[in-house]
Amino acid sequence: MSSDTPPRPQKRKHRQQKYRREWEEANQWLDRVPEDDYKANCKACRRTFSVSHGGLSDVKQHAAGDLHSRNIRTQRSQAPVSQFFIAETSPEIDSITAAEVTQVYHTVKHNLSYNSADCGHKLNQKTLSDSKMVKKMTLGRTKQEALVKDVLAPKAVGDVLKILTSPPLPFSIQTDASNKGNRKMFPLAVQYFTPESGVTNKMLDFIENPDESAAGIVALLEQSLEKFGLWLSLNPAIHRLMQTWTALKSYFISLGDECPKQVQALLKLNRDSTVEDEDIVEIYLLFCNNILSLFEEVVKSLESNRTTCVELYSIMDEFRQKLIQRRDDQFYGYLTRQKLQRLLPHDAHMARAEFTAFLNTAISYVEKWFDFSEENWLFSLQPLLLQHGNLTFNQIEKVATKLNLINKLKMNELYDECTTANTILRRLREEYSDAWKSKGVAARWMAVFKEVDVPNMLSIMRHILSIPASTGYVERIFSRMTNKWSDCRSRCSVELIRSELLITLNFEQTCPEFHTTALKDKDLLSAARSNKKYSWKKK
Repeated sequence: MSSDTPPRPQKRKHRQQKYRREWEEANQWLDRVPEDDYKANCKACRRTFSVSHGGLSDVKQHAAGDLHSRNIRTQRSQAPVSQFFIAETSPEIDSITAAEVTQVYHTVKHNLSYNSADCGHKLNQKTLSDSKMVKKMTLGRTKQEALVKDVLAPKAVGDVLKILTSPPLPFSIQTDASNKGNRKMFPLAVQYFTPESGVTNKMLDFIENPDESAAGIVALLEQSLEKFGLWLSLNPAIHRLMQTWTALKSYFISLGDECPKQVQALLKLNRDSTVEDEDIVEIYLLFCNNILSLFEEVVKSLESNRTTCVELYSIMDEFRQKLIQRRDDQFYGYLTRQKLQRLLPHDAHMARAEFTAFLNTAISYVEKWFDFSEENWLFSLQPLLLQHGNLTFNQIEKVATKLNLINKLKMNELYDECTTANTILRRLREEYSDAWKSKGVAARWMAVFKEVDVPNMLSIMRHILSIPASTGYVERIFSRMTNKWSDCRSRCSVELIRSELLITLNFEQTCPEFHTTALKDKDLLSAARSNKKYSWKKK
């Protein structure tokens, strides 16, 4: 080109259009592409297209296309898939989950079989086919066991630990041993006191420990009290024997030579026996029936849910005094006394000597295993019975010293609390009179704490009333274990039995009450819906 040729004008660049959010108001199918501002996404066609050239014109051009129109018509004719699913946090799914958890709770509480519960649920789906909730519930055996072991049982323990730790409460641990076949089982239970609920026993764990040595048992035992379980079963047997004594004796006599020789010797039914010989047997049974009633009475008192360690000394001391009084008065029961008067002097003297020897042995045994001296710390707890009289500061100070609580208390405030408590006690005794005497120790203190705020005295009673008076609660765990781990359920795992015991013993609500609680417990419902409840999925 020559220098005289004029230069060509430069071509004007086209300005590219960016995607705009306001386009979505009129086009609900439209969406932006996160990584590219010059493109748009069509949710109906599931494809992207450029808007950089015409902007809104490009959007309209895409909307006018045949493919887009067909896709929009198809989308409108189909119901959204979401309506076939329940929202994860909707009230409906909460109701369904709560119903499933409560059904499992009902199964455990009433010792029902998981197979029968599974069958019952399938039957409900058949007979209650008009119920939308029943249709959506799933309760197979595997799911039921998972809810028991990994949802309800952890909650049963967690609720107890929450009470014990916020704020921290004094508590004691109880345990004992029992065999299940060739297995040695040790339950771990706790006892604590709150002004609202009183003395409470809960179960924390259920352990299989194959080590039956003394060292192995001591490692698990925190406190072991003397058991009198033998007396509870022996006295009813003797009582029934006495009720049928005449008929029973006649029956063995009628057997003649066919009667076992051991029975003949025991009941003195040989040919040379006299009426006096037969009366001696009955006298011994009458004595046993009378004296064992004392043992039965004290064991029932010790193993009662209402009994606390505050009452332990008075219960044992009263029991010992009754034994001593009977021995000193030579009183072996009124019917025994009448029968003794009919015996020959020699036989009567021999029977009385043996009865006295028995009472001496019983008294020695009790005194060997229980300290009746005033040095026993249980003796210092007597004023806390609140039966009569005032609580003095010296008495409370002595209790606090025995329990090593002096440094944890504000002693000046405790002195004022004693004065306040005595005023409340006098009024409560006057208002309730006979009803006050029938209350247990824990119930009396609950009434006091309801009336007045005495934090130092409450701290003392929390420590004292957390100490168990006997192993009665643990023994009841073994009874429940036997019911659940029956021969018909011999294949149940230790973990399953442990979980069922935790649920049965720690939850006190009825099934309808538990359902109300479950509906409000979001953590429980979330855990029940989570796959984490299946232990095999955790691994």
